Amino acid sequence: LISLIFFPLILFIQKKEIIYFVSYTLLILGLIKIIDLILNLVYQKKILFFDEKKLFKNLDTKLLYLVLLGYFLLSFSALSHGDALGYHFEIAKNILKKGYFAVEPLFLQSYLFGSGEMLIALGLVFGAESFINLIQFSGLLSLFGILKKFTRNNFDIRSLLLFCCPVLIFLTSAHKPQLFYICSLSIVFTFFFLIELEQLKKKEFLIISVVSYMFLLNAVNAKFIFILSSVLIGIKIFYEFYKKKFLFINIIYLIIFLFIFYSPIIFWKIDNLDFKLVEIFLSPLPSAMIGYEPFLEYLKNY
Repeated sequence: LISLIFFPLILFIQKKEIIYFVSYTLLILGLIKIIDLILNLVYQKKILFFDEKKLFKNLDTKLLYLVLLGYFLLSFSALSHGDALGYHFEIAKNILKKGYFAVEPLFLQSYLFGSGEMLIALGLVFGAESFINLIQFSGLLSLFGILKKFTRNNFDIRSLLLFCCPVLIFLTSAHKPQLFYICSLSIVFTFFFLIELEQLKKKEFLIISVVSYMFLLNAVNAKFIFILSSVLIGIKIFYEFYKKKFLFINIIYLIIFLFIFYSPIIFWKIDNLDFKLVEIFLSPLPSAMIGYEPFLEYLKNY
C-alpha cells in the first residue's frame, strides 16, 4: 500500500522529505508494535499467531518452520547481487540524494525504475540495506499463511517441497524487489482460482476484488515483467464479476484504480521520458532513448 500510494507522489512532488517522513513513520509504528508484543508477552504470556500445542506435531511441520527460519536469516545476507548493485540500489540512492527518480541518458538501467526502488530507499534512510530482503521474506510469510489456511495446519511433504524450491533461496537473498510481488500475485491467483467464490457474500467478494486490484497494480508499478500475468489474472477477475452480474461495478473499480494509481505514472513517462502511449504497455523503454535497440536486445537476452 505504501509503494502504491507514494510512488506516484514521488514522481510529481519530487521532495526527498517524503521518503524520510515515510521511513520515520514506519520506524515509529514498528516500535509501537514491538512494545505491544512485549506487553502481550508479559501480561498474557502469548504473542504467537498459531496454536503452540499444534505447532510441532509432525516432522514435516518441524522442518517447514526450520526452513522459514533459514529464509529469515538469509534475508540479512550482505549486498552482493550484481543486478541490485548495478541499478536497483543506485536508483534508490539517487532518490534519497535528489528527491526524485533521476533518469540519466548514460545510465540506461535507470529507465527500468519502479516502485520497488522506493522501498529500497526507505531502508537506506537508516542504512538498512536488508530492509528490502525483509519485505521479500514477508511475501513468503504471506504464502505460508495461504498454505496454512488450505491445509488447516496439516503440513505434509508437498508443503515442505514447495518452500524448499531452490529459486526461493536466490530470490530471498537478492537485494531487489521481486519475490514480494511474485507472492502478491500468487495471493490474487489463490483468491480467484483456488477459492470457491460462489460461497462468498457480495461484500466479501468486493473486498477481495479491491485488494486484488491493488496487488496487481502494485506489481506492475514495480516491474514491467508483471504486466502479462497481471492482465491474465485481471481477465479472470472480469469473468468472475460477469458471472455474479457485477460487471458494471468491476468496470467502475478498475477505472478508479487506474486513474488514481496508474494514470499519473503514464502521464509522467510520456511527459518526461518521451514514451508513446502504446509503448508504456509493450516495453519498459521508450523508443526515443539513446541506444534503444541494442539495450532492449540486451535485456531480452539477460
